[in-house]
Amino acid sequence: MAAAGCEKEKYVKPMSDAAYETVDRICGDYRLMYIDWTGGPVDLDGDGVAQESLLEECFAGKHLGRSVYDNTVTCTVKPVLSYKTTSYLQVPFFYGFNNPDAEYLFPCYYSLDTVFGEMQVLEDGSIDVQISDYHTYSVSLDMLGDEDPIQDIAITWDSDGDLLVAGTTTFRDERTGKPVSGRATHRYHCVSTKEKKKR
Repeated sequence: MAAAGCEKEKYVKPMSDAAYETVDRICGDYRLMYIDWTGGPVDLDGDGVAQESLLEECFAGKHLGRSVYDNTVTCTVKPVLSYKTTSYLQVPFFYGFNNPDAEYLFPCYYSLDTVFGEMQVLEDGSIDVQISDYHTYSVSLDMLGDEDPIQDIAITWDSDGDLLVAGTTTFRDERTGKPVSGRATHRYHCVSTKEKKKR
């Protein structure tokens, strides 16, 4: 007669292979490489020249908000350990602001602040990102007027693994003194994968 015994509990991986592959591909340290801007060249630093590169204009001008050292803007995407785990994204974003009612203080400026998102990796390896907020450290909310300075925010990854943070905003062209609206897509490239495999 066989002795009664306890069956071993079967180990269940917290995520599928496809989900793990996605996590290993996207987590790490990212650096802002350039900004795709649909509004056309704008002069942000007041030198009378509108460069094709919006990022170079942003670095050259006197923006309000967070300081930029050595023309480097970075963010980190942390690992996701299971389907129930939410990774909180904090991605720097250059945006513009134009409020004629606040002309005596800040008629128009641009700033580097933070877009916040909540990310989950799904079983099929796809990524679900919900935008939770963005912060404007530079001015009080009553100065922003009725229109949000960043609209239609989206955070995605492209096929090359670059982190894309896009939003519609308005910059002031210092050559004409007029606001120029467009969509700014900040492209972050992964420069370090030290966060990978932490599971």
